[in-house]
Amino acid sequence: ATLTLVEHDYEPARQQIAVTIEAKNADAIDCFMVKLRDMETMETIGNRQVCNPEEGRSAHILENLPKLVDGRSYRLEVDAQQKICPTEESAGENNPCLRPFTVRLNTIPFSFEVQPQPELGQIQVMLRELDIQAFPWVEYHATILQDGVTLPHPFEGVLNDPTQPITLPYYPEAQSGSDAQISNYKIQITLSTNDAEGQASQEVAITLRQPPGFFARLGDGLNQRPFLSTTLLFLLIALPLLYFGRGWLERQLPGTRFLFSRGVNGRATSPIKPVTQLPTTGWTPPAP
Repeated sequence: ATLTLVEHDYEPARQQIAVTIEAKNADAIDCFMVKLRDMETMETIGNRQVCNPEEGRSAHILENLPKLVDGRSYRLEVDAQQKICPTEESAGENNPCLRPFTVRLNTIPFSFEVQPQPELGQIQVMLRELDIQAFPWVEYHATILQDGVTLPHPFEGVLNDPTQPITLPYYPEAQSGSDAQISNYKIQITLSTNDAEGQASQEVAITLRQPPGFFARLGDGLNQRPFLSTTLLFLLIALPLLYFGRGWLERQLPGTRFLFSRGVNGRATSPIKPVTQLPTTGWTPPAP
């Protein structure tokens, strides 16, 4: 039985390598391991186990790889039994279980323009000097740095029309008690396709947005909780009606006094429980 690394295809946008392996007398092979080695550090940075391989050629994907460095040398390896894969020393460059390669990424030249939109709480990025004929779509990865510190939650996605802006749903706010109105940020944009990658960065001074006031935060909270806002609206309508309609209820039910009834002097009295029996015709309420 033999195994041969035939070809590979590195996809930087997905950080994966598709490896084609040819197996002969595959029935005699139980399992083998496909590995990716960094030839500078000699560390294994990716692997995949394959069991019961098919006869002939088959494709296998090494996923979740670290970002491969342009110009650095790597090597794909098949780790199997000695009778299948000869040692590196005995086979030399003709070892079918080894496949060295050097990463050569095509470069995506571009620049970008930053358009802060504080009223919408976002930052828009317009790509410039990008050849949309060569790159009709791109994947983007955006990070924002403040004073050299990368802010959490990078922004990434696919831009199917590079003439449209990239929207970053983030906008810095002024801190309470701070007099700073403008702060310096660095925005880094990385574009990639299946076989190309490019990066650009820009320093930008952003006018900080003032934090919303109490009523603005209250309004946002109620908008996000419709049940609570409906309940408050009901109470605002029902309580005044109940308060101002108590006189009518007391006239309809003589001898019955309701919460917030007013005494002789017009002052609100303590809550009195209503009587449990309705008055009958000719009934005279007891003297106070």
